[in-house]
Amino acid sequence: SLQGMETVLRDSISFAYELDEAYTNINQTMTISKDGFESWVDSATEVANSTGTLTTDVLTMMKTYASAGESIENINAKLAGTTAFQNVTGLAAEEVTNSIQSIMNQYQMAQDSTDAIANSMEHLGDVMVGVAYSLKKEESLAMKDVISGVETAGAVVNNAGGSFEWLASIVGTLSEQMNATGDETGNAMKMIAARTLQSKEAISELCKAGEDMSEIEVDASNAEKALADIGVTVRDQSGAFRDLEDILGDVAGKWDKLNNTQKQMVSEKLAGNNRRNYFISMMENYDRINELMKEANNSQGAFFEASEKQAESLQGKTN
Repeated sequence: SLQGMETVLRDSISFAYELDEAYTNINQTMTISKDGFESWVDSATEVANSTGTLTTDVLTMMKTYASAGESIENINAKLAGTTAFQNVTGLAAEEVTNSIQSIMNQYQMAQDSTDAIANSMEHLGDVMVGVAYSLKKEESLAMKDVISGVETAGAVVNNAGGSFEWLASIVGTLSEQMNATGDETGNAMKMIAARTLQSKEAISELCKAGEDMSEIEVDASNAEKALADIGVTVRDQSGAFRDLEDILGDVAGKWDKLNNTQKQMVSEKLAGNNRRNYFISMMENYDRINELMKEANNSQGAFFEASEKQAESLQGKTN
């Protein structure tokens, strides 16, 4: 029909405009000929077709990665994983690209070769799907919570000695048990790191967010004393801080033997009055955290499988 032809024409003009805009933007951060760009777009189209993603979304991912200073080779290594993340979250192309880039950087995931990049991204996806798809929540919403929580606190927790799998499992558990958003849990983890380990990075980020951290030295001293009172040490024999994951694991191991007064004291000293409910929920559901960590560590292949199912589902709805 005439109307159908007009729609195709409008779409073609729009796509041509987006191609031109993408070439202009990408050429600001790397040198690439028009022919080279067109060949790259052909490859991107193949990725889009194979993953059930819009070519315009793949172009957006390319532009976003290029703006972050990534090379063509590295961008190509990330596209399949990034489109898969979009499939399982429903996030916009630019948002999902920025989030994944941020998490990989915060956890210093291997990016020294294209194979390492692809493997790191698949591991990232496998862990997140392993956690999120095990929760009693709608899967895409659970994925969004896990991503936002890890993105919010990844660098702080990583530097404090907390693994990516552990943080993702905490975010998932609190999302499930108290309907906490990823951002809320991430900020609670920052406060715990600040009070327990005097994390300068956590203190700085919380200050920027408007938190009053003027008494942090006193708070940290009180946190260390509260832990010592229940038999948990913050420092090793050399006086260096232990890993946060080990410290909180020790607290969880003693939690059921503590009386209510002790539980309230430890929670308030480690997480602050406004966030002690997050700490209490974490301790009371630590078995669930451990369950999710097992799921995360045994989820090889789950990421791309989930993406393919979602792509097939979307394709079925449009046919």
